[in-house]
Amino acid sequence: MAQSATSPRRPGGELPGRGRVVTGVRLRPAAAADLAAIARIWREGWADGHEGNVPAALVAERTPASFDQRALERVGQTWVAYQAQTATGTVAVPAHRYEREVGNR
Repeated sequence: MAQSATSPRRPGGELPGRGRVVTGVRLRPAAAADLAAIARIWREGWADGHEGNVPAALVAERTPASFDQRALERVGQTWVAYQAQTATGTVAVPAHRYEREVGNR
């Protein structure tokens, strides 16, 4: 089967850059200097996916300060996606989930 021109996958299912670099986006462990960007990205994404779909009381609890605190609590479990030195995304994997998933392999 032919690969599309936009597909990042190579034959055999490998990602370019051994899974680290795809279309100019790089991943690295988060640092304290990333906290404001992590909280902003999380807050904007949460609002986009949840507002209108969850009770108003929950939306009211998700203040900017709540995302700042949650980002601070998870910085050691978070990776930052960045492009041209600008944070463009984040992913956080709680240690207990990582250990459970990877430990079972």
